[in-house]
Amino acid sequence: MELTGDDLGWNDLGQMPNEPARQQAEIAERLALAREEAAPVAGRKAFTLRLDPARHLALRLACAVRGQSAQAFVTEALDAMLATAPVAAALPKARRGRGRKD
Repeated sequence: MELTGDDLGWNDLGQMPNEPARQQAEIAERLALAREEAAPVAGRKAFTLRLDPARHLALRLACAVRGQSAQAFVTEALDAMLATAPVAAALPKARRGRGRKD
């Protein structure tokens, strides 16, 4: 039995119509990245952040535009703020000097 281009699923341009497969692979990659971000890491602490509805919506929209989780977005923002606060940045160093582990 001889297979033709039509039998193989090729279109008239000689290309395989891969759009659904490409989309599935992209979704799978995004899910894998989200799982990595959500996976508990030794030494991490959790806390609850309560936001009013307007801030919550703004956070969700910003995360969607950047393609980033809220965890990553808030952590990045916190790191940027702490970098501008010399007292807050010095605290972990002072704690290490007293023999404690972070």
